[in-house]
Amino acid sequence: IAITARSDRLDVRLYEEESQLRAVIAIDASGSMGYGGSEAKIDSARTLAAGLAAVLSRHGDAVGLAVLGGSLRSYLPPSASPAHLIAVLERLQDLRAEGPGGCGEALASLAPRLPRRGLFVLITDACEDTGSLLRGLRLVCARRTDTRLWHLLHEDEGGFPFAGDVRFLGLEGEPSLALDADRVRPWYLRALAAHRAELAAGCRAARIDLRGFRADDDVALAIADALR
Repeated sequence: IAITARSDRLDVRLYEEESQLRAVIAIDASGSMGYGGSEAKIDSARTLAAGLAAVLSRHGDAVGLAVLGGSLRSYLPPSASPAHLIAVLERLQDLRAEGPGGCGEALASLAPRLPRRGLFVLITDACEDTGSLLRGLRLVCARRTDTRLWHLLHEDEGGFPFAGDVRFLGLEGEPSLALDADRVRPWYLRALAAHRAELAAGCRAARIDLRGFRADDDVALAIADALR
């Protein structure tokens, strides 16, 4: 910006705009995320979160990590230091899926602590009341963040391959259920489709970028697609 001083001398003052992005990656670590055995959803979520954190850090951006599951379990505010990235990766490595579910209330606790005008990424299987989850996400959006939701499902959840009499175990404290999988399948698939449609409609209304992700998807390709 050029200005004329009292000495009739032309001064030029340059201002450099802050370009560093402050990003927070939130991961759902509730019990349902442990489903899948050797291809558990929590393992895919940890790999996805670690990949995103590494890419952002390599570009000089500040990265933070929030662990959710019924409540806000832990929070590392964004930082661009290499030591902080190591702390984020170590926290992800030690993460286990356990305890009650629900990200909605956790997001309500987290939202006031988030940086304004940053990036927020939530990785969750969304096994909870859709209204509660969307209310929490809208609180995050109120911080004027670029909000992204990665909806992570195991292939069994999408296709329901079970047959005959099956005992389903609750992963978040629910009682087990002995069911005829063949009779339950049509009802389950309709309920899942309605749940996903409601989530998609809510994200569109709030201008939240919603991405589907399966536990057996290629993480590198998913990150590349998101960045593109």
